[in-house]
Amino acid sequence: MKIILMLSACFCFSFVASGQIKVEDHHKPFKNTVRINPMPTLFTANVNSFAVGYERVLTKRISVSSNIGHLQLPKLINTGSDSPIQFGGGKKNTGFIASLDVRFYFIDRNKYAIPDGLYWGPYTTYYLFNNTSDITIKENNVISGQGELNTRFSALMAGVQIGYQFVLGKRWTIDLIFFGPGIGFYKGAVSLSGDVDGKEEDIEAIYDALIGVFPGAAKLFENQEISKSGKVDFRSLGFRSLVQFGFRF
Repeated sequence: MKIILMLSACFCFSFVASGQIKVEDHHKPFKNTVRINPMPTLFTANVNSFAVGYERVLTKRISVSSNIGHLQLPKLINTGSDSPIQFGGGKKNTGFIASLDVRFYFIDRNKYAIPDGLYWGPYTTYYLFNNTSDITIKENNVISGQGELNTRFSALMAGVQIGYQFVLGKRWTIDLIFFGPGIGFYKGAVSLSGDVDGKEEDIEAIYDALIGVFPGAAKLFENQEISKSGKVDFRSLGFRSLVQFGFRF
């Protein structure tokens, strides 16, 4: 992430310093771009997470872009050898991501016609994770309870982004969104079912495991009372940055 931001700052500085350049129709007027977004795979550390995108040029200055994809959390693992919790196979591990943004290209300073060049615009993004896992609770290596752990996390974020898209040759693109502050609305729900007493040390071990695989869980569980079933709903500042690879047609 730091590398992306550093490279982006260098690109932005060089483009602004170059001054205004007349837009040239250097590329063929392909109005459609399909893209692959590798960020969900990196974000979840799971190869089953992926996203694809599409951008459509509307005018000489404006385009609209969308992404949709599938999300999976990594398998829950024990947080330590002395953990009382053992996680079994996941009965459900699914989720999705969807996003939409409108792009206004700086045609007065970009050298080539869109979708090549610097742009800005509003965006909205939605994430959902839904997971059900078997759990076994042990005391002194003796099974004391078995049940299911159900988790559901979602996030809706909206903001404004700045990015740059490179058109390589006639058809290939690299899309870099390097600055995307916004506000996020986050929700989380955790519940245990089955033969589970819900002892504080057991629930705490489960929360620790969730924090290990879900990047936003630490914030979700912050200042929350430990219980067998809980929900949380809050707002917080967020940030969007990503790299996408596309093909124009």
